[in-house]
Amino acid sequence: MSQINIVGAGLSGLSFAIKARLGGENVTLFDKSAPPIITSGLSSNVISINKRSARFLKSLGVFDRLEDSSRTNFQEIVVNDSDGIGRVKFSSKALQEDYLGFIIEADALRYAMLEIAKSLDIHIFWQYPFALDLLKCDLFVGADGPNSAARQALGMKTLQYPYAQSANVCIVEATRPIEGAAFQWFGKEGPLALLPLSQSGRYAVIWSSPQDFGMQPDDYFEKEINRRTRGDLGKLEVSTKRRCFPLQQKHALKYVVDGVALIGDSAHTIHPLAGQGGNLGLADAEVLADEISLSKIEGLGLPNKKILRRYQRKRRSEALMFGLTMEAFHRFYGSPNPGVQLVRSLGMNHVQENDHLKRIAMSIAAYGFF
Repeated sequence: MSQINIVGAGLSGLSFAIKARLGGENVTLFDKSAPPIITSGLSSNVISINKRSARFLKSLGVFDRLEDSSRTNFQEIVVNDSDGIGRVKFSSKALQEDYLGFIIEADALRYAMLEIAKSLDIHIFWQYPFALDLLKCDLFVGADGPNSAARQALGMKTLQYPYAQSANVCIVEATRPIEGAAFQWFGKEGPLALLPLSQSGRYAVIWSSPQDFGMQPDDYFEKEINRRTRGDLGKLEVSTKRRCFPLQQKHALKYVVDGVALIGDSAHTIHPLAGQGGNLGLADAEVLADEISLSKIEGLGLPNKKILRRYQRKRRSEALMFGLTMEAFHRFYGSPNPGVQLVRSLGMNHVQENDHLKRIAMSIAAYGFF
């Protein structure tokens, strides 16, 4: 049994810990924060889960511990060009699936993982920031977020740049909701997403805008979001406080060094416009744990460079592809150039008429590039 130390008890760190523990490894978690306090009521802190991530979470037993009120599935994604006439509707029916994905409250998901970790006797040391003594193990896993203290201490360099946008997050209630559908509006004002919640008519809002709406009064934001959505869901009324945080893209040049692996936001952060950041982190956790299990069959023990190199090869390429794709979308849909706006509207309408292209796009969103 190998000793694995993990710093960061977020979704990536916890899911990896559970998967590795189920595979027979001795796992210990460390987190700089205090134990989380779970609050009741709807939260705007949600994560979009694709089919691959849902399958992974079900294999860990996480879904069985989630209450219905903390998750909802969606069967359609409607994408609009705010500055033009482009519109694409993606439906699970085209993939012969029951749903495209889930919207899950992040705190509830984390709490479910903590309950499973407790049942598996995984030890978690709270208020324990990264320290070099944590490296004294067979494998150290850094899962402590985009500003990873572990990554910085180990001298693992990153490529990064800010987007000059802030994510403005809250919950709205719509007078004409469309059940089972998620919505996105692209344009020069930044991508806006409305994600359906379990309470009918309620949506989590993520507006990645050059404007920091946190500096504006509540009625101004409500007016702007109604103008942007053009009445597609009726009148929208903001029902919670808004949270704002700056956006950036960041990629570690290496995900592994001797006896160390980075997963989740410690390894990569991308623009949230397609909701793939959380899915990439969960895929990291699953692949790294699978590589460790495979190593037993091959007679390889931890630490082993071959195991870590395989993990890096599989995960870095997909994260970079998603990062580049999100950057292309960000630039293409953020352009104020009328010619670009016309091209993208025509392109979206072409995709709408082409079932083959829609199936490819939905398959990538549901299961990743690989």
